[in-house]
Amino acid sequence: MIKIGVQKRENLSGGPANFFQRLIDEINENKYAKIVGTKNLLQDISLYSSVANRINFKQHVVRIDGIYFDKKEHSGNNETLNKRIFKTIETAKGVIFQSNFSKNLVEAHYGDINIPKVTILNGAPLRVIKSKKNKKKIIVCSANWRAHKRLGEIISVVRGLRSELDCELIVLGDVGSFHKCAHDFVTFIGEVDNALVFKYLERADLFLHLAWLDPCPNSVIEAISCGVPVVCSNQGGTPEIVNQTGCGRVAMCDDKIDYGNLVDLYNPPSPDIDEIIRVSIYVLNNSNLILSKMDRSPIDIKLVAKRYVEFLEEMVFN
Repeated sequence: MIKIGVQKRENLSGGPANFFQRLIDEINENKYAKIVGTKNLLQDISLYSSVANRINFKQHVVRIDGIYFDKKEHSGNNETLNKRIFKTIETAKGVIFQSNFSKNLVEAHYGDINIPKVTILNGAPLRVIKSKKNKKKIIVCSANWRAHKRLGEIISVVRGLRSELDCELIVLGDVGSFHKCAHDFVTFIGEVDNALVFKYLERADLFLHLAWLDPCPNSVIEAISCGVPVVCSNQGGTPEIVNQTGCGRVAMCDDKIDYGNLVDLYNPPSPDIDEIIRVSIYVLNNSNLILSKMDRSPIDIKLVAKRYVEFLEEMVFN
């Protein structure tokens, strides 16, 4: 059994923190490997999220969330921020990507990565799928809300759906004040504990995710883990999750984008709302058929954790 040095959860935030905790818990519970701290002298290999935060005395693997390619640099200087990620790749024994989109995005800016690399979707515990008997269809969306998550467009889709069927929208996550205007069909829940997110998902008939150029959103993984069909846009890594699990449909609502260049990330294009409405109506009317054919194994945290350990073992012994 190998010893894997994993950085502390408090050194991460948001989706990466939640995923790493799930990963660690699953590895420990199934005894796939022994998890230790990154300063442990007896570790065989370290696993980092995007950036190795110290000089390594042991070999390491890096899991890449994405890189900085926003031309307006809302998060800071792209070159400075990417330099730390690229340095971690340069010194890594191997790289794990969340999606093929993430791999293509990174290599478009970094160049070809000529060390062992693998794509493994994020994962979550699979939950018992509860039957839905909602007269009014419940649509849920969840995100760390920023402009490229396109909450306004989600609200527009649900407004359009209401002319075809009785439905409401539940918004999870802090939206600030910009979108928090009065809609009789929208309920803004705000920030909730991760465990409570599943309480809302278990009631949902549809999860709507229109984020632009999202590598592998944990919110979509969580929805599918509850057996909630997803409708997403055709850009980013989200279509890979939907297509691999068969749990939902991809709306061909966005034009292709050259993400090898910088993009105006916080000023995303408007998707084809009518196309999203059309696909959403199909999913809502055929949810039982979709769920009967879905395969949640690609996002099963048990299998995801096993794949992580197998790749890390390969790096240790080869």
